[in-house]
Amino acid sequence: MSTAQVPGSSRHSVFHGALKGTGLYSIPLVIQRVASIFLLSITTRILSSDDFGMLSLLEQVSAVLAILLCGMFSSALGYFYFRKDMEGRRGEVVGTAVWGSFLLGAAAGLICWPAMGILARVVFRNPDALRYLPIVFVFMPFGFGVEALLGWLRVEDRQAVFVRASLLRVALVVLGVGVLVGLLKIRIMAYLATTLFSSAAVSAVLIVYLFRRLRPTISFSLFAQMFRFSLPLGFSMIAMFVINFGDQFVLRHYKSLGEVGIYALGYKIGMIVSVPYGSLHAYWAAQVYKILGREDGETVFTRLFTYTVLLVTSVALALTLGSAPGLRILVASKFWAAIPLIPVIAGAYAIRSVGEFLRCRFLAAGRPGYEPVCTWTGMAACVALYFILIPRIGMWGGAIATLGTFLLMGVISVVATYRLSPYRVEGLRLLKIGGVSAAILILFYAVPVSSLVLQIGWCSLLLALFPAGLWALRFATPGELAALRSAAQRIGRWRQGVAEAQ
Repeated sequence: MSTAQVPGSSRHSVFHGALKGTGLYSIPLVIQRVASIFLLSITTRILSSDDFGMLSLLEQVSAVLAILLCGMFSSALGYFYFRKDMEGRRGEVVGTAVWGSFLLGAAAGLICWPAMGILARVVFRNPDALRYLPIVFVFMPFGFGVEALLGWLRVEDRQAVFVRASLLRVALVVLGVGVLVGLLKIRIMAYLATTLFSSAAVSAVLIVYLFRRLRPTISFSLFAQMFRFSLPLGFSMIAMFVINFGDQFVLRHYKSLGEVGIYALGYKIGMIVSVPYGSLHAYWAAQVYKILGREDGETVFTRLFTYTVLLVTSVALALTLGSAPGLRILVASKFWAAIPLIPVIAGAYAIRSVGEFLRCRFLAAGRPGYEPVCTWTGMAACVALYFILIPRIGMWGGAIATLGTFLLMGVISVVATYRLSPYRVEGLRLLKIGGVSAAILILFYAVPVSSLVLQIGWCSLLLALFPAGLWALRFATPGELAALRSAAQRIGRWRQGVAEAQ
């Protein structure tokens, strides 16, 4: 490994840092999802299913074009930042990542501009897309730049600043959509412009903050090195985009735009599994170089892997149990057809999260080329499944293809990372997580409930069985029990202090 070895510190401090980082990074992600659910109650009543499908395709086209045109360039920041020979040149590393991202974003917008007509005809099959695509291309530099700036905050572990910047972004979107779509009913144009403008505003704020901390410069020789490092990751992201969202384009070819909108809603709810894992990944992907450089790095990795599986399993289970009553309350009845798809998508993204956690080992070892081998293999299988299943069973074909693909990629991730550098996992504890989850799902599907009130009560009871089952199986280690008792005592003292102050 070419990154710097980290002086020894207690293993407890590493877990504490991971927990703190995950907790802080979760704040904007959770609030973003809560805000999106709140906005769904507005947008699904104002936008038609065709509008919803148009917005979903605009988001996906923007994402895939960014990936194709080097939008992953800033992902090289962490590797070069922690390299031994770059310790005295970190201002140069950060500046090259940030300014390079803005330049690549500007180039991407210019390259895409002449292709608007082709995209409207081939992808959207709707001339109305020509009204919206220019906005997407104009704001591309800010999309590239804000990701580089947020990446710098994560690498330097400036968690509080990252949270504030992310919350500003969410607040701007909620305010803009709430006023322009909810009150003024401007619909697609307002929704799109608001989400893109938020990236530009946050970019401006973070650039000011960056200049107050250091003087970022750009090195074109370093730019070339970072570009080469990021290329395999860009190829990997192309494959991941096809896996994540290609089903919507294939579905649009065979089915109506309205069905794409319903499927997109179910997909977005199922993808909520990525929110808590995304919080952990924000910390892990930026600090993996430092953690695996420790003498006890593999021991720390083993425990963090168990926590990752526990986290994504818990959320996937909650989404599976709560999707029916949740959507019946939050969205219009025309979108309830998305409910049965959510458990499949949630399970798929739980598996995907575990694979992503493992594949960070490729980056820490300086082997980014291993990542696209895994993802492109998955993409090939996924595309084949799309064209086999979607024409026959529509939305269900897309969901099943996604689940099968992430299962395949999960297996490849385990095998490839282990061959690169063998590691241990806590097998018995992982079996306990799987066993309790399986028992709850069997109960859930064996006893269907139709009443909304009974659904809420039944799902709440089953969710409570998950921690109870793990407790009965003695899942927690003595050290974890001691940490829980200590946390409970601190909370108790805090509550007592608040009561006395009152």
